Amino acid sequence: MSHESHGEPTFPAPASGELFSPEELKALKAADIQAAKSVVLLMVGVFTMGLVLYSIVALAIL
Repeated sequence: MSHESHGEPTFPAPASGELFSPEELKALKAADIQAAKSVVLLMVGVFTMGLVLYSIVALAIL
């Protein structure tokens, strides 16, 4: 290989033609679902905390 070829690097294709086995895909999907649940839980927590703080300030002003 000469130093003159500066094209895009090439990588060999996976032997089976698929990147992940069915078992790995199931594990990845389960991890994605768990991560999504965690994100929603955190968003609800932040919203609830904001609502509580807003209520405290609103009651203090009245």
